[in-house]
Amino acid sequence: MAVAYTPIDGEQVSREWGVVLHDMRQAGVAFRVNEGKRTFARQLFFWRLYLSGRGNLAARPSHNAPHIRTGRIDHAIDFNNATGVVYWLRQHAIRATLPVPGESWHVEAPAAALVKYAADHGGGDPVIRPRRPNPTAAVKRLQKLLAGLNLTDTVNGRYDLRTRRAVRRFQHRHAMKVDGTVGPATWAALRAASNK
Repeated sequence: MAVAYTPIDGEQVSREWGVVLHDMRQAGVAFRVNEGKRTFARQLFFWRLYLSGRGNLAARPSHNAPHIRTGRIDHAIDFNNATGVVYWLRQHAIRATLPVPGESWHVEAPAAALVKYAADHGGGDPVIRPRRPNPTAAVKRLQKLLAGLNLTDTVNGRYDLRTRRAVRRFQHRHAMKVDGTVGPATWAALRAASNK
């Protein structure tokens, strides 16, 4: 199964990390993602800086390196407030660690805990369609995202006319297909806009 990524603070994180971080922000935890999922080339760049004496300690490039972890959702993330992040994660049964001595910004979390949290807290992001039965919890998540962007003041769990209009306004503003259907692209854009 391919890993899906979503943007946050200009960095890429796995969809599962994205669900966790979105909820963490909604709960009022202040943080910035300084480094999310790295490409192999970016890790190689940091490694060469380190070897030249011009950069901080960096892991040897490997597809299993903490920020790369090819094909896995549990890549490491660097935060400007790792202590607050780890505290929140542990409160929500995600045994996050700061595994690298001297790098108090580097956080890792087990894949199983990220998957479970995302599944339990709406990480599935089902497609929401006009005039169809839609999951109440998913519609409420959608409405909260729209409310955070000042596009609606309704959070009732119904995909009503007011919510559909808010979705269409959002899609129009972000040069998306304006159809009122909330699929993966609209969910991703909403999350990205909410985390700016």
